[in-house]
Amino acid sequence: MEFNASISEEMKFKKFNEELSWLRSAEYQEFLDEYLPVLGFLLLLCVMGTIGNIHVLFVYKTKYKPSNHRTFILCLAAVDLFSCIVSIPFEIFDMRYRYTFSQSWCCGVFRMLNHVGSIGSGFLLGVIALERYRKACTPMKTQISLLQARIACFVTLFVSTTLSIPAMFLYGSNYTDSGHPGIFGMDCTVLSHRYIFFKIYSGLLLIATTSVFIICIVAYIFIGKVLFRQMKFRNTVQLSQKKKSLVFNDSVVSSECASSRRNLHKIASQLSLDMTTEGNIVHDDESSFNNDHLRVNPRNSQVVTHRKKVKFDRSKRITLMFLVATSISYVSYLPNMVISVIKALDTDSYDILVTKTGAFAFILLRLYFLSNITNPIVYSFMDDRFRSELKKMYTGKCSTNCKGQSSSLS
Repeated sequence: MEFNASISEEMKFKKFNEELSWLRSAEYQEFLDEYLPVLGFLLLLCVMGTIGNIHVLFVYKTKYKPSNHRTFILCLAAVDLFSCIVSIPFEIFDMRYRYTFSQSWCCGVFRMLNHVGSIGSGFLLGVIALERYRKACTPMKTQISLLQARIACFVTLFVSTTLSIPAMFLYGSNYTDSGHPGIFGMDCTVLSHRYIFFKIYSGLLLIATTSVFIICIVAYIFIGKVLFRQMKFRNTVQLSQKKKSLVFNDSVVSSECASSRRNLHKIASQLSLDMTTEGNIVHDDESSFNNDHLRVNPRNSQVVTHRKKVKFDRSKRITLMFLVATSISYVSYLPNMVISVIKALDTDSYDILVTKTGAFAFILLRLYFLSNITNPIVYSFMDDRFRSELKKMYTGKCSTNCKGQSSSLS
């Protein structure tokens, strides 16, 4: 009896090894046939995102003074870097071992971390949109302080982590069909006995992310209206100041117009005050220039106009920069959301979609990682100070546009 039992155990062990060997061979071949384009896409994102976000962290940490703008960008870059060095490599590992992923705890932990990165990034963009709205639409009210901005980042990451914890218990090593009769593999996916809870969880996340997206849209619509009104007002003021400047120059030539000159000084000062109080969204932390270099002389309204215009343009670029970053982020999430909904509602339609599109469908499912690398690119194109500091890092020279900007705050 013991001899027969020993033979039976040996046969089971041999069969197990044969099946394991077949699964390893099958998953490797499937990886080569279907996932190489996805691998190339993710590796490109991983390398570019890691390099780009490290540059963002270094430049904004060492070259910018503390401000709300700087705080939000540093927090967002840290989350994006985390996704690039943790979430993307795990996604590649999961693709490679589709039939032999047997560590259930590892699957759950990394799926949770993946959710932390994606949810945190989206929620941070929502917080940034609200902060820009306060500066643009309610400039005379108390603005978010630097400490409050840091607390907002901490709370956002805490909420994102809390919302991601259920993923650790919904995902795990689950049996999957290998395509060979009688042989089943283990894949990191939603646990079959918790699929109902997964649908509820996915629905709640969809509602939360959609709500944040709607908040961003509404906030930036109001910001756009304010910017448009300010540009019209600023053009009117500049035209008025040019006319007053001509009269002022004539009065300087004539020694008999001293009293008129004093009146014009009052007019110029009043115009400067109007420009400051008329819905001005610009704050000192958004100027690219040192205030010491631009002392406002009430006798020179052109200097006042130039200073206000520079700060207005700077604030407008920062707002537009965050708008572009937010748009790219949510557009990159859209394919994953649509395909995930199709998969949850109609598995047959999902299978047909994957069969017809092949690797392209797998890329669309992971397109949300694109948002982790685009922010540094957006900053490079839309933040002139960031671009200048990058040039200084690698050339050791400062362009003419960079002169006088050593104490810029953003």
